Amino acid sequence: MPIEVKIIGHKDTPEYEAGLQLKKLFEEQTPQTTESGSILIATNITLFGQEVKDIDIIVLGKFGKGFFKKLKFRPKNEDDFKFNNVYFNSFCLVIELKSHLKEDVGFNNLSHLLVSYNDKFHDVTYQSEKQKYSLLRFFKNFDEIGYSPYIVNLIWLNKINSGDLINLAGSREHNYLPSEFKIDWLLQLLCVQNKPYHSTKNEGKEYYTFNAHKNLSGGDFSNFEKAFNLFTEVKSKVGNITRQHFERLNKKILRGQNYADAILNRQENGKFVIFSGRAGTGKTVKLLTVASDLCVNHGYRCLILTFNFALVADLRRTLTLAGIPDSAGEESVRITTLYKFFIDLLEGFEIFKKADLPDDQELFNNYPKYCKSLVEYIEQKQQAGLELEMKENQQSLYWDYVLIDEAQDWLNEEIELLYKIFGHSKIIIARAPDQMVRSGSSAKWIRPKWKPNIDYVQTNEKKSYRQKVNLVKFVNSFAEKFNLPGWELEPNEEFVGGRVIITSQYNYELHQIEYERCKENGNRAYEMMFIVPNSLIIKGHKTINIKSEGFDDDVITKTIKTSYCKLVDDFAGKIDFWDGTNKELRREYPVKVDQHRIIGYEACRGLEGWTVVCMDLDDFINFKTKYFKEEEEKEQTTLALETYDEKREKYINLWALIPLTRAIDTLIITIKDKNSPFAKRLYEVYRANSDFVEWNI
Repeated sequence: MPIEVKIIGHKDTPEYEAGLQLKKLFEEQTPQTTESGSILIATNITLFGQEVKDIDIIVLGKFGKGFFKKLKFRPKNEDDFKFNNVYFNSFCLVIELKSHLKEDVGFNNLSHLLVSYNDKFHDVTYQSEKQKYSLLRFFKNFDEIGYSPYIVNLIWLNKINSGDLINLAGSREHNYLPSEFKIDWLLQLLCVQNKPYHSTKNEGKEYYTFNAHKNLSGGDFSNFEKAFNLFTEVKSKVGNITRQHFERLNKKILRGQNYADAILNRQENGKFVIFSGRAGTGKTVKLLTVASDLCVNHGYRCLILTFNFALVADLRRTLTLAGIPDSAGEESVRITTLYKFFIDLLEGFEIFKKADLPDDQELFNNYPKYCKSLVEYIEQKQQAGLELEMKENQQSLYWDYVLIDEAQDWLNEEIELLYKIFGHSKIIIARAPDQMVRSGSSAKWIRPKWKPNIDYVQTNEKKSYRQKVNLVKFVNSFAEKFNLPGWELEPNEEFVGGRVIITSQYNYELHQIEYERCKENGNRAYEMMFIVPNSLIIKGHKTINIKSEGFDDDVITKTIKTSYCKLVDDFAGKIDFWDGTNKELRREYPVKVDQHRIIGYEACRGLEGWTVVCMDLDDFINFKTKYFKEEEEKEQTTLALETYDEKREKYINLWALIPLTRAIDTLIITIKDKNSPFAKRLYEVYRANSDFVEWNI
């Protein structure tokens, strides 16, 4: 019985054409001894939920009866290459397609393959590895699969012939496919990338086995096809708020907005661009729009840096649904936390080595010092040597533009380092000066000591584009009652309505009512967000066994920190949550539209929901009050004229405004102690707005 080869994906694309080439290869060159086999070739796949989401080609193969091939490779724990019989039963490939000429291909000192884009190089080996691990997690997290086959990642240089590729690779062990190849070349790379098992079970004859799908019976890839369609399915079912966000980034709409044109014109005149404004005035949306415009309409590569994992996950979800590329192409938009960016950069320049540090805490304790050391290193380095090192670290530095969210919270060392590397004309920031969580003073982007004469253009946003009129009134009233003079958010008078519920308990009956209202307004569970204090987060440790990649049985035992929210237990079987307080989940965004988000108070900045539930808000206020630390102010500021108690009160109350400005339509606040000073003052806010605020305590 001949094997069945199926190809899925968007036709009339280079990836699909490459898939057809693979289909022909498997149909014509798979040995005739193979029985009842099936091969699935998937092209242009979006791994919904993963950091690296854009995949060119995925190939899955499984045979009822496999086939033998005699191939030359180096078996595990052996030094020499030799010919061995290999029995192929199943395989899984992820392929990055590159159409570069040999003149545009090179290597760095790690023997990583680099390809040239606009006179800059991109590390394709790094990208290919990231794709493999994204696919691995994608399979494991998809309920109908729940495991990952052994994955081989390959790079297909489809404009370079086999002879030139052999000369290019030299003596390196590699994972490269040339423009034209036979099946033996492909199978050879499988054995180089993942060493087959050694076996002597067949009448004493020595051979090796390649079997990627140990958990799959037969060649039924229907669940894998379902996983590959997840992106399309989710996109068709999202709620109104999510849809509005990703539709705003639609290519047609972007072409009519000309955000990037205005930015580029200002930067050509040497002006640093700043979006400044209060919570809910649309700063983050503008950053996303500018980055998408620069990418889609101008072909630039943009990096967005922000603080917390929850916001990174949410922004990635929006860009994924909008179809904005993040691959190793000429244009892309990537989002990551500033800590990951700088730590990768510091390690890349060998300012420190993680292996030499006993734990993460020591790294963060010395983090400002490490940043300062890199600034000094860059200043002392000769230009030619610095350019070489920057080329070696191009995976962190190859961005055309860097966009900063929550820029008010950056350290001076981080700002100086960014200016040294990119220059101010390639940086765009968004900041809310009154929403600082790292320190009591706003970061100095405009007139830092080392560069006092930066010319800039700044917007000052005051009108709310997130919250309905009543919620803006509530927040302004809160600021007045809690001694925050100067806070004044302008309502959008066309955005009428808004409700606030203050209660002592959030129960399932209340949830059913509010969730139905949320759905009646065209939203899904994702648009209903729960914000929780540390008192509702259960922390612990667990021991896990990590199996090394490949076909060996090496297992590493590791103890990791765990956390999850108590609400998951309290509403088990009734409410489905995506728990952003769970360290194992928070780096990836929800892949189901019918899951409510749980976010910690200290990770909610920048996020929003149609309905937002602030659980035990007074608990969070007590926590921030207890752990407030007065900062040493090195410069004379207005805060220096305040007492310690005044500083603390201002800091705590500004923190409270962060969760209170997350809701679009309905804000629900639960209070544990109605007699606390915070609750009594909140009651005054209710009394001033009782026409739209409910007090059920």
